[in-house]
Amino acid sequence: FITTTTSNSDLELRANGTGKIYVPTNDVELDQNLEVTGTTTLSDTTVVGNVSQTGNVSQTGNIDLTGNLDITGNITVSSAAQFENIRIENNFITTTLSSSDLELRATEYGDVIIPSNDVVISNDLTVVGTISVGNVTSLGTITANRFSTGDILIDDNFITTTNSSSNLELR
Repeated sequence: FITTTTSNSDLELRANGTGKIYVPTNDVELDQNLEVTGTTTLSDTTVVGNVSQTGNVSQTGNIDLTGNLDITGNITVSSAAQFENIRIENNFITTTLSSSDLELRATEYGDVIIPSNDVVISNDLTVVGTISVGNVTSLGTITANRFSTGDILIDDNFITTTNSSSNLELR
């Protein structure tokens, strides 16, 4: 044992000048808290158990994570964020793999919803399947093989009614 004999006094190990205190071939086990004041360099360090961090963390280099990262609160990113082939930067989301599609998907019975906002499409819109809309305002051409508006059906070069008891009136 190396111990102090005065009650509540610190035990200090000091090297002279720029010297260091080495424990060259033995493990060091601390059964109490370890408090480090100043900069600490840890190389090839394995931590078993929980790590509690209070204050800010400055990280230089990569972090490899195996498992989940659970975050409570906000994430603030000061530059672009890259997730596999998706990049989020400023106010846009884009793919980074050449000729790849960007897909917004909902689960099996869910919908992709854009509530209370206008959607502006400045290029072509291709719909595979059926599209149902309330109001459509077009400043250009709408092209469709079949187009239905209630009782009227436009199919290629034919205009007909979808209700057998309705008359088709052209004015």
